[in-house]
Amino acid sequence: MLGPALNGAHGRRDASSAAAEPGNVRFPGPWIALALVVPLLLFLKNPYMLLSPPLHAEDGTQMLAYYYCPRDPGSILRFYNGYVSLVPNAIGYLSLRAPIELAPSLLALVPFVLTGACFLLPFLLRLGGPMSGAGTAALASLLLAALPLGNGPLVANTTYSFWNGLLALALLALAPPAERLPGQIARALVAALLIASHPLSLVMLPLYLVSVVQDVRGRRLRALWTAGLVLAGIVYQLAGVEQEAARMRPPGTLLHLGLRYLVERVGFEAVLGTEARLALYESGRGWVVTLAGTLLMAGVGWLGWRSFRDHARTRGLVLGLGYLILALTFGVVVGRNIRTGLLWSRFGEHYFYVPKALLWVAIVFCAAPVVARLSAGRRRLLAAVVCAYVLAIGYIERARYAVPVEDGRRIAAFVERVADLEAQRGGRRGIEAALERSEGGEIRLQAPAENQACEE
Repeated sequence: MLGPALNGAHGRRDASSAAAEPGNVRFPGPWIALALVVPLLLFLKNPYMLLSPPLHAEDGTQMLAYYYCPRDPGSILRFYNGYVSLVPNAIGYLSLRAPIELAPSLLALVPFVLTGACFLLPFLLRLGGPMSGAGTAALASLLLAALPLGNGPLVANTTYSFWNGLLALALLALAPPAERLPGQIARALVAALLIASHPLSLVMLPLYLVSVVQDVRGRRLRALWTAGLVLAGIVYQLAGVEQEAARMRPPGTLLHLGLRYLVERVGFEAVLGTEARLALYESGRGWVVTLAGTLLMAGVGWLGWRSFRDHARTRGLVLGLGYLILALTFGVVVGRNIRTGLLWSRFGEHYFYVPKALLWVAIVFCAAPVVARLSAGRRRLLAAVVCAYVLAIGYIERARYAVPVEDGRRIAAFVERVADLEAQRGGRRGIEAALERSEGGEIRLQAPAENQACEE
């Protein structure tokens, strides 16, 4: 949406003509191959995410346990942790309508599929439009799947799936708009669901507003859909996010924290990994993290400026990526300013997952014109270096995707035991069962008798 909006009608004409060029393939072979490779890369990070799902964090206590008790569909709109998370709640509700022994696998498999679909979006949406071929978009999709930008729960966990929803919403906002009515309707519906699933969707609304302003004269129907998304986002922020009183830190402190997280948790970690940051801090060399992160972000900024200056068609995408990386990073800092210890710890990496992913998208698209001018031999050498880097950083960060197989087996045995109890009693009503876990809290399944309501 943003690229053509900032580039104007000329950008739209270029986009339509470029779609007919031989380089922008339309037959299904490439995307089918990519659709197989992306989930395979995710699966290989640790197969036990799906084969023996341990129900990380709230998936056990706030999905399996909460939706085990028969509830009406309105429970999808429940508040949790201060916001309504529509898509994850819907996954939890529907997964628990299946037999209980299938629920742990569904709570892992559905977000796994959605993660793969999110990573395919740069290619499927032709992110970058006419300024990049299918190969650049495909590379962005592959790197999102191959690089260790998050951890296991961000791949196959229902509660954490709203972070990939936020990433998908960002990619939809950056992509060239759909020209045909069915595509416009589909995108609007998907974007509305994603907007209603994450409180940080607030920072996306200015991008959609730009599209409204640009399209209101020439593309009135498309402008209407987009205006509806802006209104939906405003309604969600007013009705779907709890307005809690928070002790805000001084603006100068928030600015300092935001810049520090930007260079260390986004810039440094996206390229050199979380383990390197932690190791350097533990050895008393935190200044290396700050310096290296600053240089890395400066390098990406230089690539972005060069692309913006030399290639007019890239300007919308470059501006959009730059805005989102900054806005999402500072949005997390403002939203979680009281819990900075969590943001800095090993376990707070999901808060900066989306800016890190968008940083890599920026690197791929801004570096593409530079790489295109290299000789064939140098491009092959660069490809080999990138492959070696991905393998190395994946090996170093492998613990982030480690899954305790025994936890998954205990949960599988637990739900099978509950299924036996249900068979004996003819349903879920009157069932009470609990499983103690060393981490992530106790899983307590409870469905009172017929004349009693479910506990909240």
